[in-house]
Amino acid sequence: MQPRITEGLKFLDLQRSVLIAAVAEVPPGDADRRPSPERWSAAQVVSHLGSVEASIAGLFRQRLQEARDAGLGAEQDPSPILPTLDIARLLDRERALVASERVRPPEAPVMDEVLATLERTRGILRRAVVLADGLAIGEVTAPHPFLGSLNLYQWLIFLAAHEARHAAQIRTIAETLAR
Repeated sequence: MQPRITEGLKFLDLQRSVLIAAVAEVPPGDADRRPSPERWSAAQVVSHLGSVEASIAGLFRQRLQEARDAGLGAEQDPSPILPTLDIARLLDRERALVASERVRPPEAPVMDEVLATLERTRGILRRAVVLADGLAIGEVTAPHPFLGSLNLYQWLIFLAAHEARHAAQIRTIAETLAR
């Protein structure tokens, strides 16, 4: 597999393990409990992550197919992809970001169900990424509502960093509920 694809998948896998570890910190039986009325429960956060990942997987597949149909060439750039996006900015939870309506979670999701959905969406995304192996997907872009135009590699980095951001949120929820 091409190094840039491998780098993106490894970063996704690392952040998923961080997320799963954070979910495990939530006190038993409290996954659907909100730490305060204006904040999401841990299950709602995971539900949101599943919605975002499903959306990005669809965008990735669509843009990849359009680029293939237009004659997208082979990847020639071996440079690392992680430095191409300001991950620290994405992880900064001091800066509030408001989720769009279509990726806001339902009122009372069930943690086991949203974790299963998250696993399914990861499988869909991984299959799309593997199909992109060897192609110059750094040339394929799509707009992000807060970050502007991102190439498909950057969308993978964003998704992983987004999970890391929300893993920190879930750890905060777990700490609050444990008090």
